[in-house]
Amino acid sequence: MSHTLAPAPTRPIRRAEAAPARSERVALDALYQAVAAHVESADPGPGAPGGWEQRERLRVSTWVRQMYDHELGPSALTAPTAEMRRDQAAELAHRLDVGLLRARPAGPSGQARAVAAVATMWEITADALAHNPRPPREQVVRDVWGLVRELLAPVREPLPRGPFRW
Repeated sequence: MSHTLAPAPTRPIRRAEAAPARSERVALDALYQAVAAHVESADPGPGAPGGWEQRERLRVSTWVRQMYDHELGPSALTAPTAEMRRDQAAELAHRLDVGLLRARPAGPSGQARAVAAVATMWEITADALAHNPRPPREQVVRDVWGLVRELLAPVREPLPRGPFRW
């Protein structure tokens, strides 16, 4: 008795399912690049009137406004890579270090503060975009800048001498 094997059922190729993920990744990458370009074009440079604080406030505010206003903003804030956040933090730490002409105060490094500031910026903006209705954009900008400034200000301002310095 001869048995013929029925052909194995074929599974559909999953390329169709992967395509949206790939196209979404391309769209998110394009958004990240566009936002970075907006931030760079708004940057008055290290000699800006108002010093480092005004410069960073302008950069952070531009970033938040761009993410807030873009239709992919909520997706972009929930899909960031750790590498992207590290890169942003490294750029911020570099700007802080370049701006320091006096001795750096003891305490968490500029790099550690930059990492915390970038994480804060992403998290507060993502949280705001997840609310329905969203809080007003300029309130989000103020909230983000308020915490980012707190994190960065000690890098620029000498800490009081005392036994609790790092």
